Amino acid sequence: GIVFYVSAANFTSTGSTCGTACKYLEVAPATWQSAGVSVANDPVKVWSNNTTDLTGQVLTAASPTESGFPDEKENWKIGKGFANTSLIRVPSNAKAAVLAYAGNSTAGQWFIPSMNELNELCKYARGQTTGVLTVKCNNTGTLKTGTVNDLGGFLNNDGYLSSSESDVGMNWNQWFGTGSEGVQYFDAKSAPYIRVRPVRAF
Repeated sequence: GIVFYVSAANFTSTGSTCGTACKYLEVAPATWQSAGVSVANDPVKVWSNNTTDLTGQVLTAASPTESGFPDEKENWKIGKGFANTSLIRVPSNAKAAVLAYAGNSTAGQWFIPSMNELNELCKYARGQTTGVLTVKCNNTGTLKTGTVNDLGGFLNNDGYLSSSESDVGMNWNQWFGTGSEGVQYFDAKSAPYIRVRPVRAF
């Protein structure tokens, strides 16, 4: 994978091997879903078909805030992705795909990014500077597509899943597509058309 975020100070990723001493976020390569075969498309996956139970993620407003974005909740923060993913209710083919990749990876520890983690991934995907959490991904830069050096594989005009729950029937996502990059929105957990890319903390 590729390191796309470096923290100035240690952050906690509960469940990750780095524990309370995490510094980096790494994105899985473009070919993560194809066992190394050159496939340029991240798959579409359902967040969860369980729309009657909350996961137990902390849905209160972030305090203190980290990004300063209007909708930011505690489950958006850097380091929340692993715990969020662990709490996603089954059936979830997004979680299943990421766990299957983790099981086949010598690195392991892969998860669906939280919203603030996903915003940093969006900035990386668009060739923008990462590391300042108050800066939102935007429509500048050329999206990394294809599988050259495993740097790309991101899909234009598509949304990407975060692991951050919105409410009992919704989860948060981020748009990577032309003209609307960085738009953060919620959609039905059971929506069958949103892409997923694993990340890990170390």
